[in-house]
Amino acid sequence: MSDCKFVTLLEERWKKGKFACVGLDSELGKIPDCLKMQTSDSTSAVVKFNTEIIKTTAEHVCCFKPNGAFYLGEGTAGMTALDRTFRIAGQLAPSIPLILDLKVGDIGNTNRGYLKLLLEHLCGNAITVNPYVGAHWDPDPTKHDGLQIFLEEKDIGVFVLCRTSNKGATAIQERPVIVGEAEFEHMQALATAVDWKGTAGGYIMPFYQYIALLVDRVWNRHGNCALVVGANHPKQLAAVRELCPKIPILIPAFGKQIQGEENIVKQTVFAGLDASGGGIICNNSRNIIFASGGENYAEAAGEAAKKFNDEISGFVCDWHDAAKQ
Repeated sequence: MSDCKFVTLLEERWKKGKFACVGLDSELGKIPDCLKMQTSDSTSAVVKFNTEIIKTTAEHVCCFKPNGAFYLGEGTAGMTALDRTFRIAGQLAPSIPLILDLKVGDIGNTNRGYLKLLLEHLCGNAITVNPYVGAHWDPDPTKHDGLQIFLEEKDIGVFVLCRTSNKGATAIQERPVIVGEAEFEHMQALATAVDWKGTAGGYIMPFYQYIALLVDRVWNRHGNCALVVGANHPKQLAAVRELCPKIPILIPAFGKQIQGEENIVKQTVFAGLDASGGGIICNNSRNIIFASGGENYAEAAGEAAKKFNDEISGFVCDWHDAAKQ
């Protein structure tokens, strides 16, 4: 078990059978007109909408995940709404961790600004990051660079993009790379498990699998790392879980991308679960928060969140039953 505060909160939700994550992608143009008429400005409309969504969905989820793009796009009003949303969520549901979805990753000084936003202004529990800049390890805090800025914060979750769900992901994330056989432990056993091809002095693997290993074996020094793997790629997700048996995995794209494809949803859940029957954060955004465009928007969101988590929990039970056989 990790000592990371974020992971501790998350594990408590998993114990209660909560695997759903509600993405608070509260696009102003989609907020019900009835709510806009009740509020004086766009900030108030978004905050009121998010507040009611949080109230009705909190009992069914393991996390909330506001995506910064939907707030930054509204300028100052959006940033104010994001700040207030985080603070209200912390008050209404203090046991449910909050993930800031920004997919950041830059040099040291820039990342310190993002970290300050997360910790001092939003009081969030986790952040999504891009691995491209790497992590420069130095014992001197003034020399921390790249993702080390986040990784050294032992109580926050750091979600590293690994295999995303978008159509263009293959060009880079599936690109074959050669990794030396001495770079990680037990490379031969891993090669057998995920079917890598051997080459002189190493193995050929997809780039996303190298990222998974790097995060799990090198960057996860404080037990606060997690990975992001899209829900519409259960085969790749299964490979990541094979390589990283214990690390939490945020699985986006459970909404429109695989809507109605129950078999893929089940495959995805089975692929992502860790040995204890936890380890997954199943994100669903628009299908839940915009379940209704009428006055019953909050109640509809609560019902949608319950239905989604019940579906995931049902597959988790199926996984446990299969494991007993």
